[in-house]
Amino acid sequence: MKKLSLLVFVALLFSSYLTCRCENQFYYAEKEKYPLVPVDAKRAILSLPSQKNNDTAYVERVGARIHVIDITETPNSKETQNKICEGENGELILPIFNINNTEVILLPEIIVKPKSSTYDISSICSKYNLKLVKSTSIYQIYTVPIDIDVIDVANKIYETGEFDFAYPNFFCSAELNAYIPNDPYFSYQITCHNVGQTINDGHSGTVDADINAPEAWDITKGSSNIVIAVFDAGVTSNHPDLPNSRQVRLNGSNFGSGNANDPSPVGNENHGNACAGVIAATMNNNEGIAGIAPNCKIMPLRLDTTSSSADLADGILFAAANGAKVISCSWGYPNSNSNLYPVIKAAIDTVIHHNVVVLFAAGNTANHVYSYDGYVTFPANADVPNLITVGASDRYDHMANYSPKSSLIDFVAPSHRAYSSQIYGETLEMWSLDIPSSAGWNPLNTQLDDGLIIGSTLPNTGTNYLSYTGRFGGTSHACPVVAGVVALMLSVNPNLSPSGIYNKLTTTSAKVGGYTYTNGKCNEMGYGRVDAYAAVWESMNIYILGANSFCTSAGYQVQNVPSNATVSWSYETSINQVGSYPVLILSSTTGSSITVQRGTYVLIDLNGQPLPPEPYEGNVTLKATVTINGASRTFTKVITLPHDVAPTLPASSLGTLHINESRTFTINNCSNASNNHLIWEITLPKTTVPFTHYGRSWSVTPTQSGTLKIELYNSENCDNTLHNTYNITVSKFNPINPFDPLVLFPNPVVSGSVDIQIIDQSYADRGNEVDAGYRTAIDYTLELWNENSRAIKTVNSTISGEKDVVTMDVSGLPNGIYFLSIKVDNEIITTSKMIIKR
Repeated sequence: MKKLSLLVFVALLFSSYLTCRCENQFYYAEKEKYPLVPVDAKRAILSLPSQKNNDTAYVERVGARIHVIDITETPNSKETQNKICEGENGELILPIFNINNTEVILLPEIIVKPKSSTYDISSICSKYNLKLVKSTSIYQIYTVPIDIDVIDVANKIYETGEFDFAYPNFFCSAELNAYIPNDPYFSYQITCHNVGQTINDGHSGTVDADINAPEAWDITKGSSNIVIAVFDAGVTSNHPDLPNSRQVRLNGSNFGSGNANDPSPVGNENHGNACAGVIAATMNNNEGIAGIAPNCKIMPLRLDTTSSSADLADGILFAAANGAKVISCSWGYPNSNSNLYPVIKAAIDTVIHHNVVVLFAAGNTANHVYSYDGYVTFPANADVPNLITVGASDRYDHMANYSPKSSLIDFVAPSHRAYSSQIYGETLEMWSLDIPSSAGWNPLNTQLDDGLIIGSTLPNTGTNYLSYTGRFGGTSHACPVVAGVVALMLSVNPNLSPSGIYNKLTTTSAKVGGYTYTNGKCNEMGYGRVDAYAAVWESMNIYILGANSFCTSAGYQVQNVPSNATVSWSYETSINQVGSYPVLILSSTTGSSITVQRGTYVLIDLNGQPLPPEPYEGNVTLKATVTINGASRTFTKVITLPHDVAPTLPASSLGTLHINESRTFTINNCSNASNNHLIWEITLPKTTVPFTHYGRSWSVTPTQSGTLKIELYNSENCDNTLHNTYNITVSKFNPINPFDPLVLFPNPVVSGSVDIQIIDQSYADRGNEVDAGYRTAIDYTLELWNENSRAIKTVNSTISGEKDVVTMDVSGLPNGIYFLSIKVDNEIITTSKMIIKR
């Protein structure tokens, strides 16, 4: 009644107050005008400040004194929409505006920062009756009388040009990155959010021994297009926390006794409600619990003790045929035979092949404190590819005492620790939905565990508290937890197949508990405790699309980014020992698409002196950080920047090459780095077809004379053309010096001439000269050098057979030691000593 009276008062108040100016529905920020859109149907009430324990030094924050109300009778005049009004008890009625989809509350304050620290604001304060209430090194806050238009005054102050900023001091509550719903029993849902809080029976757990649900909810709370079939004991029609608008209730969905068209629970059998609530109970409705996928829909299917194996197979097929994308089954037969009922196994296999994810609870057959590992029940143990078998972890991130230890466990999710008969003081402690009123598990109408008292209630306070229970558990609870995570994954990527879901859960589940995981898996926890946050991120399949390398510039785009996400870009690389670093130029640092230009790097020598810029070669990691509702993740792409240098051979290796002489050619300005794609196109003498070689070096021992042609390319060079061509002469002479020795007669020379006999030592071994590619006649030069290394006599001749004799006139030369050399193709082949002694 008090709220109704206040609403009427606010409506009357707005109709009676003086009108205000409304043409300035914007404010200044960063030199731009930002529009302010009035929110007609809401107002904020700012109550008077109170003192705490009569301590005058205590000042209650403004945010603690604000609460928002809905206005049932919107004022007719838009002129009151930016008016601050005073209530009859001194409270202020504050307008609410929308700024870029964010609702803000207008306070009677202006926040300013003068451009100059010496600026005198007193004249402005006097003009508008402003009073300073707070001053810091970067801003001041002034109050504005409520009969003055706050927005208009702020704009006029900014328009003086004397302020970096001047705008109304809007109030808006900041949200924590991890979304925490207002459902009153959520604080007990340690499966979703475990901060070590005290829950049932005085128990508390290990911080973060949970599925990171609030972090996942920053990304998605599910999609109404995703339907999860809960094949169990039935779900209450129009449950307060799961109304029929979020259920898909179908004719023919009861595969147990009773009305075939009614999948509601019978008697006090609440198991189906509890499973459905874990998955999809309504979130943020100030009542009950929060489901893991609260925006998804539940398809209730009912079974009971009268259901045959064929009935259960029919139910699985029915769910898939009617649009369920996930089927959660927290039931099984107490039997370890993996093919106990082939018809059920066949039904599971059929729907999985039709892209429906099927999950089964592993059963509660173990008692580890008594060293009994238990077994996985049927059908959870069925050998069907991509069937998900769920075990249970506890509030400490260990294997739950009753959860089977088996290689058949795929994943675990948090549930209660143990039964009272196993560990004293332990019992069921998970929270979910109950059958409303007195039926079901609250108050306790059936002996769920020996440690619980029949007739006990939990919870025993709150709205519709009998519609909820804090006494659920087992792998029955763990299975719908994983089903809820799968629903979130499909909500962000409905194209995921059962194998895709399985693989992503495999890579994202947390390897907790201190167990030994071999190839990522252990018998206690399977592939680990599911992590909703990591699984949802992985399911979005976000990646950077763009060229793996580029010469000057390239465009890159982040794929599969949700519409509510922001993207920021950066890049990084390591610095080598002499201080080289790359430079990329990003056309923008934000947005899902950017253009990247190639820059240069600077070399710093060991003395700290910069060297000339060179084209960068190597890898750079481009990074895109995607943020969704405060949750961020960075995606990377490695870009290979081309080695943009033309390969060359040193001049020292380009001289005449002889037959049977080995020579190694090494490119002198490129490294052997893997990203240097150096290509040699080589044509050997007397051939026309080139062959290809890769790398920095190449060795050859020619067997024929002629021309060796080497063409060098760099496949990563940006011009994509031939870089250098070398033609190297291959001579028929080999390095064994076939003309060694030269026979001189006489020696010492005692007359005016000397006969020089030249013998080709390899002539007899060459065979057919034409076929072998040798020249039939060889031109050569004889040079006579004195002791001062100066050529003083030259004779040119030709040898066409095994030997040749040349006479050299040495008359007139003084006595002494001389050197006689023979040169072919301008290269010295051999040298002999000659003495003149007359």
